[in-house]
Amino acid sequence: MPWRSRIRELLKPTTVWRPVALNDPQDVIVVRFVSDEVALDVTSCNAIASLKPLSVAIGCEKRSGLPDNGTMEFWDKVSGELLGSLLLTRIKIAPISRTEIFAVDSGHHRCVPALRRTWEAIVRHATERKRSADPYNFAMSKGAAARLMIFYICPRPVFLVTVGEQDRCNIFPMDLVGPTSEELFTLALRSSNRSIGAMKSSRQVALSGVRARDKGVAYALGAQHGSDSVDLSALPFSTQASRLFGLPVSSIATRIMEFEIKDIAEIGTHTFFVCKQVSDEHLCKEGQLFHTTGFHERFQKVRGRPFLPA
Repeated sequence: MPWRSRIRELLKPTTVWRPVALNDPQDVIVVRFVSDEVALDVTSCNAIASLKPLSVAIGCEKRSGLPDNGTMEFWDKVSGELLGSLLLTRIKIAPISRTEIFAVDSGHHRCVPALRRTWEAIVRHATERKRSADPYNFAMSKGAAARLMIFYICPRPVFLVTVGEQDRCNIFPMDLVGPTSEELFTLALRSSNRSIGAMKSSRQVALSGVRARDKGVAYALGAQHGSDSVDLSALPFSTQASRLFGLPVSSIATRIMEFEIKDIAEIGTHTFFVCKQVSDEHLCKEGQLFHTTGFHERFQKVRGRPFLPA
């Protein structure tokens, strides 16, 4: 490779977010909550609660709850390397079912060398300034955006969410979702989402796992976040009725889950739903669409373990 091309390749910034194909649940990263009092594996019980302020939800079965302060750590399961960490402080809000809410105060990662981290932060900041000028983009502070990227070291699955009723419903993609226990599952929607009213009144929601090869379909439905209903006949896939609620769900889903909404909390810019799972159907073993951070994808590729692209 000519030296100019090599330099351009070295200076080329890593893509911020990467769609990848994985089985659900992911088996790449171990997430731990660590403090002076406890050290817990929270891989299967954490999620985003709000983007502004950036907040995370962690499930807790202990009556005493979790400490007010702790560190969320992201460990590579194969190598045992600590890839990143976030410092957390509890947010004082009304109790939510076996779920603790923490503000993300700071963080750092080790997925790429320090010099490249500095260079990419400069490039990313310039890009984010251009995006923030667009009124349709959701603006986060430079620090919060960087900490969100660390959170996504652990790949997050993408689902199509169905809300409403059989004759009037909406379907839109989400990855701000995740379990906080074996039976509890959470969703964090921007409070401007026009489907929130239907969710509060029906107390029902269905999630369809998105096949990795259908990422284009999922992304196209992102426009539905600004609508309160969808024309089912115009969808690029057929639908079927969910098992208990009869909600229209994707017939090409990897998995279909139904939930009863138990708790609702307003956290910053987002409405946070805690739901109880009432049904779960695994329909195919094909790779599901996940999102991870570009620098984590780079880390795995350099070590000879590249993700399957979506």
